Amino acid sequence: MWIRPFCFCLFLLWGFYAVPLIAEPVDYPGQVKPILRQHCFSCHGPIKQEGGLRLDSGRLIMQGGESGAALVAGKPSESLLLERVLEQDSELRMPQQAEPLEAEQIDVLRRWIAGGADFPRQDSPAPDPRLHWSFQKPVRSDLPRGVARAWRDHPVDRFISAGHKSAGVRPVPLAGPEQLVRRVYLDLVGVPPTREELHQFLADPSELAYRQVVDRLLDDPRYGERWGRHWMDVWRYSDWYGRRQVDDVRNSFPNIWRWRDWIVDSLNDDKGYDQMVREMLAADELYPADDERIVATGFIVRNWFSLNYDTWMRDLVEHTGKAFLGLRMNCALCHDHKYDPITQEDYFRFRAFFEPLEVRNDRVPGGPRLPKYLRYMPGSGASLKPGPAGLARIYDHTLDATTQMYRLGDQRDLFDNRPPVTPGVPGFLGELPQPISMVELPPEAHYPGSKRFIQQAEVAQRQQALDAATKKVKELLQQGDGGPVAAATMRLKQVEQVLMELRAQPPAPGSGLPRWDELVGQATAFWDFEPKEPDRAYLEDRSGHGHQLGIVAEGSASVSLQGSESWPAESALHLLPGERENTAAVAFRHGNGQAMLQTPPSVFFKSDQFTAMAVVRFDRSEMGLFQAVMGVEGSWALVVEGVDEATGVLKMLSWNTDGATVTAPGHEQSQTMSLQVGQEYFVGVVAGDGECHLVLQPLQGDRPAIAGKGPLATPLVASAEPRLRIGDLDGTAWWHGLVDNVAYWNRALELEHLALLGGATGVSEELLQARQEVSKARLQLATISLPIQVAQRQQQAAAAELASIQARVRADDSRFRGAGQDEERSEALASQAARLEREAEVRKLEAAVAAEELAISGLKGQEVQDDKVKKELADGNARLAQGRKDLEQARQQVGQAAGEYTPLSPSYPRQSTGRRRALAGWITDRQNPLTARVAVNHIWMRHFGRPLVESVMDLGVSGKQPTHPELLDWMAVELMEQGWSMKHLHRLILTSRTYRLQTSLDPSGAVNFERDKDNRTWWKMDDRRMESEIVRDSILAVSGQLDTTRGGPVLDPASADTILRRSFYFSIYPEGGGKIEMLGLFDPPDPCDCYQRSSSVVPQQSLALVNSRLVLDQSRLLARGLVEELSADGIFSEEDFIQALFEQVLSRQPVGEETSVCRAFLEKQAVLFNAADLAADVTPEGRVAPSADPAMRARESLVRALFSHNDFITIH
Repeated sequence: MWIRPFCFCLFLLWGFYAVPLIAEPVDYPGQVKPILRQHCFSCHGPIKQEGGLRLDSGRLIMQGGESGAALVAGKPSESLLLERVLEQDSELRMPQQAEPLEAEQIDVLRRWIAGGADFPRQDSPAPDPRLHWSFQKPVRSDLPRGVARAWRDHPVDRFISAGHKSAGVRPVPLAGPEQLVRRVYLDLVGVPPTREELHQFLADPSELAYRQVVDRLLDDPRYGERWGRHWMDVWRYSDWYGRRQVDDVRNSFPNIWRWRDWIVDSLNDDKGYDQMVREMLAADELYPADDERIVATGFIVRNWFSLNYDTWMRDLVEHTGKAFLGLRMNCALCHDHKYDPITQEDYFRFRAFFEPLEVRNDRVPGGPRLPKYLRYMPGSGASLKPGPAGLARIYDHTLDATTQMYRLGDQRDLFDNRPPVTPGVPGFLGELPQPISMVELPPEAHYPGSKRFIQQAEVAQRQQALDAATKKVKELLQQGDGGPVAAATMRLKQVEQVLMELRAQPPAPGSGLPRWDELVGQATAFWDFEPKEPDRAYLEDRSGHGHQLGIVAEGSASVSLQGSESWPAESALHLLPGERENTAAVAFRHGNGQAMLQTPPSVFFKSDQFTAMAVVRFDRSEMGLFQAVMGVEGSWALVVEGVDEATGVLKMLSWNTDGATVTAPGHEQSQTMSLQVGQEYFVGVVAGDGECHLVLQPLQGDRPAIAGKGPLATPLVASAEPRLRIGDLDGTAWWHGLVDNVAYWNRALELEHLALLGGATGVSEELLQARQEVSKARLQLATISLPIQVAQRQQQAAAAELASIQARVRADDSRFRGAGQDEERSEALASQAARLEREAEVRKLEAAVAAEELAISGLKGQEVQDDKVKKELADGNARLAQGRKDLEQARQQVGQAAGEYTPLSPSYPRQSTGRRRALAGWITDRQNPLTARVAVNHIWMRHFGRPLVESVMDLGVSGKQPTHPELLDWMAVELMEQGWSMKHLHRLILTSRTYRLQTSLDPSGAVNFERDKDNRTWWKMDDRRMESEIVRDSILAVSGQLDTTRGGPVLDPASADTILRRSFYFSIYPEGGGKIEMLGLFDPPDPCDCYQRSSSVVPQQSLALVNSRLVLDQSRLLARGLVEELSADGIFSEEDFIQALFEQVLSRQPVGEETSVCRAFLEKQAVLFNAADLAADVTPEGRVAPSADPAMRARESLVRALFSHNDFITIH
C-alpha cells in the first residue's frame, strides 16, 4: 500500500526539477542591460572602450573588440564575456578593481547567452554622459508664450503655467491672506506672525503690502537663522563628537559654532552664494588676515576626523562634490564612476586640492592663549580635549603634500609604479580658470601672535598682575606702619643695645677667654656685611687692615663692589633670618651668573697657621658637588661636598708643595659634619702644626657644636700673590647660597676661642641670654616682615614679566612688521627680549621660593607632632628644595648666550599652496554648469517642500531628471547675473503666483489629481510639516517666551526646557544627547547626511504636543497672557479668548463650528476642574504651575489642544 504514494512523490520531484529545463526567456532591457550598465559601461561604454569593446548595446556586444567576439550566441562556454566574468584571478576577472558579480547576475548572463542573446532591434548605445543636461552650461531660455493670462506677469509663473498646459491641469486659486502670511513668516523667519502682524496684513492684503512683508522679513535678522539652518543641513553642520562621555574629540572640532554664526551673518548681509562658497573652501588663502571670514572654513573643519586623515580627505571629496556640485564624486574612489564621466584619477586629483590640510585653533579676542594642535598618531594615546574658546580653522600644513592613488578604497594598497597625481578637476567640466600658485601669507596668518589684540591682551594681563602686586605691597606696608613691624623693630633695637653693652664687659672670672668683640677686633680681616653708616661700603674690612673685597664673576675681571653699576650693593644683600647676630648676607651672583669675593694680594694670607670662620647657608646640593666657603687659591679651602640633593659635608682641603691633597676630617668623622640644604650654620677652622680643627654649629634649634679634627698639608703651597677668596677658588666650586660674618686670623686661635665665636661656650649666662633675646627679636622681625618680602618679590616678578612681554612685542613688531628694514635692530630687540624673559623667569622663581619659605615658616609654628603638619612640612621642604634648584638653573640660563624668546603663539607655514583658492574659483566660476543649479534646487525645495531635481545631491547621469529644466536653468542664470544674491532669488520665488497657491483642492482638483497625482507641475501648493526646530520655536514664539538673543557658543540640549533660545543655537551632533529630546520626535537634522530632510508622522509627536514640559509650561503662560491682554480692554467673553487664541496659535480665526466646539470644551473642562482638588497639585521646581482657577485651567487645556492641531504643525 505504501508503493503508490512513493511513486507519486517521485513523479512530483521529477516535475519540480524538470521545470528549469524549459528555460524562461531573459529580458534583455530589464535584466541584462542593467547589469552591464552598473558594472561594465564605465570601461566599455561611450567614454572608454577598453580593448576596443563596447557593451552598451546588443549590436556592439555582438561586434566585439580587439580580442574578437564578446560572446557566441547559444554557447555560454565559448563566450569570452562569461569567461572573464568567471575568471578566478582577480587581476584578469571583470569587472576589474571591483567586487565580482553575484551568482544570480552571472546566471542571468549565462541564460541570456544560452537563449541566443536576443536584444531589441531598437536597442541603442548609451548616450555620451558628457552630454548630460547638467554638464552643459545653463542658458536663459525665452519665457514661454501662450500661458494663462494671470500667469504672464512673472517669469517663474510662465514656466509653471506652461507645465500646467502641457499636463492638462488647472491650478487652484490663490491662498487666503491668513494662510499666505503664516506661510511666508514660517518660510523666511521660522515663527508665525504675531496677532498684530496678522491683523496688519489682513487689513491690507494687497500685492504691494505682500511684497512689503516679504522685503521686511528678508531684512529681519531671524531670516539668517531660519535659512542658516537650511544651509547647515546641506553643509552637514555638527558640533564635535567622537566620545563625548570622556571628552575625546574625534570628529568636527570644538567652537565650530563660529562657522554657524558666520552663515547667519552672511545670509543676513546677502553675501553672494558664490562668495560664501569661496570663503568656506579657501578663506585662509583669499583673506588670510581676516578672521571674520576665516571662520567660514568650518565647512572643511567639520569633516575632520582625528584618527584617520584619509577619512577626512574622503569626506571632503564626497561632500564638496555633493553640496556644491551635486555630484557623487565618492563613487569614483575605487574605480571609474559607473555613470558619470569621472575617472578614478579624477577622484584623486580632486582630493589633491585638500591634501596639504591641517586643523588649528587660533586665539580669539577675550580668549586664552591656545597651544598648537598636534596630529594624532596611532599608539600615542593622545586625544584632543574640548578646550576653551578659540577659532577652529584650517591651513596648508604640508606644502609639498602628494596624493597617491590606491586600490579599492584601501589606502595601504597603492598602485605600483604610479606617480602622484596633481590637483585637478574632471576634464568634462572644463579647466581651472586660474592656475594654482603659492599664496604668500601676512604675519597675522602664519604667526597669530603678531595680531594687535593678542599683543594688547598679553601686555594688559601682565599690567593687571603688576597693579595687583603693587597694591598688595602697599597694603602690607600700611599695615606694618605703627603695627607689628614697627613694634618688632623697636624691640630689636632695645635688645641689641643690651647685647652691645654686655660685649664690652670682661668675660666671666676664671674663664681665661677674651671678650667677643676683643677677639673679633684682633682679626686680620673681618666683614659683617652691615655698614653702620650709609656712605660706607658694606664689604669694608672692619679689622682696619683695609682688605676691601672685590667681585669676580664668571668670565669677567675683578671689579670694585663699592658703587659698581654691574653689581649694585643692594642686589647682593639678602636677609638671612635665624638665631645669629647679623641678618645681611651676601648672595653669590653677579647679574645673571655666579660670582665670588676676593681680597687684594696680601702677605697676611700667606701663613701655615690661620683661623677662619663664617656663617653660611647653602641652597643647592648634589652628590660630588664641591662648593667653597672660603680659602686661599692653591693653598687651602673650606668646602662643603654634596652627599645628595639635601645634604652636604663640611671638609677642609689643603695642598702641599708636592701637589698632594689632604682632606680633613677623616672618613669616620665626615658623617657628623653634615649640613642640610636651606639651614644656617656657623663654620670655622683652626689650622697649624700639621693639623686642623673644624667647628660646625647649627644656628637654629638647640643642637650643640660639632668638632672635627684631621691632618693639614705640610708645607702648604704658598702663592706668590695670596688672596683670600670667598664663594669659590678657581671657577669650579661656586657657592650656591649666602655667607655672613666672615673673619680670618693669620694665627691659630685656641679651639675654645673658635667655640666662643660660634656662641657655644665661654660666655656668661647673662651674655648668652642677651644673644638669645637678640636672635629671637631678629627672627620675630624677619618672620613678621616675610609676607612683605614675599609680596615685594611677587611685585618684582610681575614687573619683570611686564618688561619681558613688552620686549617680546617690540621684537615681534620689528621682526614681522618691519621685516627687511633694519635687520641689526631686529636682532638686538630679539636678543633683549630673550634676556628679559630669562630674567623674568628668575624673578618668578625667586617669588615662588619666597612664598614657599613663608608657608614653611607658618607650619613651623604649629604642633609638629601632628602627622598632617609633618607631611605638609616635609612636602613644603621638598618643594622648596626643588624650587631653589630650579632657581639656580634659571640663573645659569640667564648668563648663557641669548637665544630665541618664547613666541606669543604657535607659528605656521609662511605660504599656502593656493590649491583650494583655485578650486573655489573653479566651483564658483560662471562657466561651471553645476554650482548655480545646485543652489537654486535647494532653495526651491525649501520653499515648496520638493526640489526641481528630486536627487538634490546627484545631478549626474544616475540622478533624476528635473521637472522643469528650463525654469531651473533660467533661475540659475538669474542667480548668477544678480550677483548670486539669494535674497533676490527668495523674492523672485515668493512673489510668484506659484508660491501663493492654496494647498486645498477645489472642484477641479479631482481631474488634476488624476492627471498629476504627485503635483509635479505644482498646480497647488503642497502641505509641509514644520521642521523640528520650527515646532519648538513657534511654541515659544506664540507664548511670548522665545529668547531672540543671537549668536554665541552652543547650548546644552539638556537645558532646552529652561533656556528658551532658538533651537538653532543648541548643540547638534550624532551621539547620545546630541539633540534636544523633544526635537528628536519631529525629524531633526542628521548631522552626517541631511541634504533633504525626511518627514514622519508617529504617535509620540502627538503625545509631546500635549504632555511635554515645554508645551505644558508655554500653554499656561500663553493662556494667562491672553487673558491679561483681553482684560486690559475691559470685560471679555470666552468667544473673545477663543478668537484671540486661534489668531495667536494658528494665525487664523476660528471657522464653522470651531468656536462652539471650543466653548463647549471650556465649559466641560471648567466643571471637571471645579470638582477636582486643584490645590493638591504639586508642581516640580522650575516649572510653571497650573492655575488653581477652574476657568483658567480649562483655557490652559484648550491652548494645549491647539498646539497639537494639524494647522499648527503644518505649513499650509
